[in-house]
Amino acid sequence: MSRRALSPIVAIALAAAAWVPAGPPALAAKPAPVAVRAVATPGVVPVGGLVTLTFRIRGARDVHAVPFHLVYPADLLEYVDGAPGPFLAPARGEGSGARPFFMADGAPGRLFVALARFGAAGGGAGGSGTLCTLRFRARAAGAARLSFEDAHVVLADRSEAEASFEAASLVIR
Repeated sequence: MSRRALSPIVAIALAAAAWVPAGPPALAAKPAPVAVRAVATPGVVPVGGLVTLTFRIRGARDVHAVPFHLVYPADLLEYVDGAPGPFLAPARGEGSGARPFFMADGAPGRLFVALARFGAAGGGAGGSGTLCTLRFRARAAGAARLSFEDAHVVLADRSEAEASFEAASLVIR
């Protein structure tokens, strides 16, 4: 078999075909939004009884802080106290300066909750877990809806993650 030289047009076409990608570039999959959910336990509480709201996060990646306002009916509920959950606590072995920050304060009916992770060398927290718990005393009978306002999930690089916040409802009898 003899080898024939390619015509210049065929050579250019083959070179261009080798250079052009097989198709459009694949778009990077956008991560699912982080989900924060409040769960009331018990869902039905007697007047004078205590209800605990547990705030859970799911689908988190590199989370540094989760500040939010919790709006609730002050005529039905009275804020008692709160505590941080383990989600933003530093991992074992991180420096002695690593610590979680938790604060809950505000006027009746509008509670500002600040949660953050400070001094953690490994960056932010990831995965799922409990952010905090808040306890309320039931003051009067009725249906109480607790909702989020001005809520954010802040990443270790100080950018904000796309997030959904799902409030809780409960019945007071």
